[in-house]
Amino acid sequence: MEILRSLRELGRWRRGVRVPVGVAIGAFDGVHIGHQYLLRTLHQWAEDAGGRAVAMTFEPHPLAVISPAHAPKLLTSLDNKLELFAGLGLDAAAVISFTPEFAALTPDEFMQLVIHDVMKASYVIVGFNFTFGALGKGTPDDLVAAGPRLGFETVVAPPVCVGDVCVSSTTIRAAVSRGALEEAMVMLGRPFWLPVAPFALSTLEGGLYRAAAAVDSRFAVPKAGVYAGRLRMEGRSRAAAVLISRKADTPLAELATNVSGQAEDGVELWARLPVSQEDFGRRSGEVLAYSEEKLSAMLQEDERRAEVPGRAVP
Repeated sequence: MEILRSLRELGRWRRGVRVPVGVAIGAFDGVHIGHQYLLRTLHQWAEDAGGRAVAMTFEPHPLAVISPAHAPKLLTSLDNKLELFAGLGLDAAAVISFTPEFAALTPDEFMQLVIHDVMKASYVIVGFNFTFGALGKGTPDDLVAAGPRLGFETVVAPPVCVGDVCVSSTTIRAAVSRGALEEAMVMLGRPFWLPVAPFALSTLEGGLYRAAAAVDSRFAVPKAGVYAGRLRMEGRSRAAAVLISRKADTPLAELATNVSGQAEDGVELWARLPVSQEDFGRRSGEVLAYSEEKLSAMLQEDERRAEVPGRAVP
């Protein structure tokens, strides 16, 4: 997957493509199962049309520019988001700098300059609640209305629901904040990934290797507690018990596992465990065994699911 980091790069790439191009536009924070439905629809269009599929996203999150006080805690880093895009088979991802000048484009200017002049898009797909242009005044209906004039078809993806809950980044953040990671995992379609500062598990204590790492405060962090998790170390996945706590205003992740080494810059969190911080400290071997048992049960449950546990609502 090609990564295009400006409108200029996107335009240069587009001029070299001689087939139709479709684009999905959005913040895509979390790349949850609703986003995945939308992006798979785009990928299918590209296959059918013999075209290219592009995801257009923004850095930073638009609300961090438009209303910093209301900027959400993030569910994915940009690198994580791009990795997830690539896994969905997209041809390219355009990462547009969301500056005050870009935010000031009117809906008409965005459609004319970005979608038509730069993208020369034949197909545009957005979520049902997508807004764009200055003050978020543009809606999917505006895209549908402008499409025939500007030469693109517009598809508005419906919400994807799990039971009675329609999936959104906001809903997932709420689940994460209360420690309901099993709920969050169903809506994400994968375990919750918590970015942390790089760390090495090298301190042997109580028969386990341990480490503590600061969590980037820009990201959604579960409530304090002990969680079943996994680390990626040297290309392999390792079970871990993870304690989330706070020191002053800084969230911390303390980890315990039975393997030493350098871990990647994050940890998968699967489920909250009904054990205390004291249990984590004094009986960490038992807690790790409990964590491994929980992970094993959840993996078996995943294998029984034939499809992503969500449905698009027409």
